[in-house]
Amino acid sequence: MSEAWAPCKVILVGEHFVVHGSYSLVLAIDKGCLCKAQISDEIVIKSENLNLEVKEKEFIPKVFKPLFEVCKSTLDYLKEKRGVKLVIKTQVNPSSGLGSSASCSVAIVLALAKLFNHELKEEEVFNLA
Repeated sequence: MSEAWAPCKVILVGEHFVVHGSYSLVLAIDKGCLCKAQISDEIVIKSENLNLEVKEKEFIPKVFKPLFEVCKSTLDYLKEKRGVKLVIKTQVNPSSGLGSSASCSVAIVLALAKLFNHELKEEEVFNLA
């Protein structure tokens, strides 16, 4: 089993201008997402916050779809054919503007890389997340 944590963020200045190509001032905060990963027969994602576990071959709720995509893309990139079980716990609420989905995506990529003994460059983590 492996685990990884990634911080959330706060935008201090320029939150509404970045969509128009302007700069913003962003800081990481001390709250984020913890992802625990272990090898499994299939892809399973469990949210401790939502008390919900979803398997790849079942109906995937909308909130889980990006997490499954990050997981599958990372496994493909690492050339891993095995399934994984991911247990995710966030310290911030979704839709709070603190980047909880990005934090979870980064934590998933890092936990999977660690699980399969891959060292990823910062750019690779960025692109996968």
